[in-house]
Amino acid sequence: MSTQTHKKLMRRFWREFLKPEGDLASLVSPDASFRGTLGINVRGPHGMREYATRVNTVFNGFAVRVGDMVAERDRVVARLQFSGTHMADLFGVPPTGKLVTYPGVAIATVSGGRIVDMWVTGDAATWMAAFQRLADT
Repeated sequence: MSTQTHKKLMRRFWREFLKPEGDLASLVSPDASFRGTLGINVRGPHGMREYATRVNTVFNGFAVRVGDMVAERDRVVARLQFSGTHMADLFGVPPTGKLVTYPGVAIATVSGGRIVDMWVTGDAATWMAAFQRLADT
């Protein structure tokens, strides 16, 4: 696969990840590993779907905007912008009911046209500062 194909796979992954019935099975290997900002490690399309559901519980209307991407050999890295309404406790921060937006990055390894590993992190310092500002308003 070309690096451009890897980038398309990354964009499609995030579109499908956000849909409750999104087609992750055709995009990730059955035993793919996924490590996310919430500190949870999951495997395969089913585990990723459960993670997406959990994120949407914390951030209602959770959205991901894929920005710049870099791809080389079997890796693709994407700059992301996450947003959602904070509706559940997160790391001891009670729900604010406010829209939170924060940057992040995803690094994926691709093999056989599917994602086999993905590491995603949101900028915790940014969202913790956002939570503090929201608590003060």
